[in-house]
Amino acid sequence: MGEPQQADPAPDADRVCLYNTLMESDAGAVEFGEALPAAAATHGVHLVVLVHGLAGNTWDMRLFKDYLAIYFPSYVFLVCTSMESDSLADIAEMGQNIAKEVCNFIEEEVGPGLRSISFVGHSLGGIVIRAALATPTLRQYNHLFNTYMSLSTPHLSTVYSKTKLLPSAMWLWQKWTKSQCLRQLRMRDAKDPFQTYLYGLSTQQVLAGFRHVVLLYSEQDQYVPTHSACVEVCPAAARDPKYGGAITAMVSNLLSPILANPRCSLTRYNIIFGQTSLHGVDALLGRAARTHRTRNSRPHHTPRH
Repeated sequence: MGEPQQADPAPDADRVCLYNTLMESDAGAVEFGEALPAAAATHGVHLVVLVHGLAGNTWDMRLFKDYLAIYFPSYVFLVCTSMESDSLADIAEMGQNIAKEVCNFIEEEVGPGLRSISFVGHSLGGIVIRAALATPTLRQYNHLFNTYMSLSTPHLSTVYSKTKLLPSAMWLWQKWTKSQCLRQLRMRDAKDPFQTYLYGLSTQQVLAGFRHVVLLYSEQDQYVPTHSACVEVCPAAARDPKYGGAITAMVSNLLSPILANPRCSLTRYNIIFGQTSLHGVDALLGRAARTHRTRNSRPHHTPRH
């Protein structure tokens, strides 16, 4: 795969094509917020589950959900709330809570008409979704999985950060909050990197059952390393005797099952925002491109397969 090139702003037709590629469906399902019609028994329901990121809330995903609903008005959307009270907890625990929330929603709101499930996670939310997919609670639905989409998710940890400020800030935050999640994101939850939670999660092969795996990232994001969000080996790993081997193996663990499945497509999109929208304190901290991913519905995009 070559280096991505700058793309022109995507016109409406291109965006329709993009979203149709991400979540193609054979038939409509049910209007969001309304009772299931009798037709749902024939066509079935496509459920889209959205999960916010670290220290976030459901409002972080509201615009993205509304934008998807424009092109898929018949889909049912669940914006998860179980992480709002504490997104600093153990990732496995948060994954179990998300899995329970999704299953409860299916049982209470969807019922037997469920036909497809897609997941969208922002930042930490993309990892928590993978943790949820590894639970027996959600494995019962793996034959219905359609699309997994992550928005700037640090699949390979936050090691090799672009800025020197972030590792120090995360270390201080972890010390202050005693957060297990922050330890796991930094791969500091075990002395041996191969025994860390993120490495173990990479071996679960939970993404290969999807029809589409879509990794959205931005090279303008200074929080999550680009290689981590798009799951690629970075040069720093080759020079690092401590974490390099584990992170390189994680790339293979995550991608090999996907590439081995002819029914599963892998697509990466580099989201490029205009410089006029990256300003102020957010730009100074390298956070602007990160927050724009959920607040701005009209970015440039460059596909990579």
